[in-house]
Amino acid sequence: MDVADALVTSPERIDVAFRDRVRGELSDAEIVEVTLDTLAWSQQKVMVALGTHAAVDPDGPTPLDFDDGGHAVVGQGWERTV
Repeated sequence: MDVADALVTSPERIDVAFRDRVRGELSDAEIVEVTLDTLAWSQQKVMVALGTHAAVDPDGPTPLDFDDGGHAVVGQGWERTV
């Protein structure tokens, strides 16, 4: 999605023309939702880039799932098989 890409990779692209094009494609509520979701899921980028994040499982990828309410569940519920 252009909005998420612009927010994460090149916020300088967000000018009046970009805003007008996005407003032609999405409602104000959808723009807010995409923006907040993108910012929420991008908050760890700085820690990862600097190497200051703590791994949930230092020996493998961290499991990510969602509960019935749509909330993220990180590092729980999956057993790793080797």
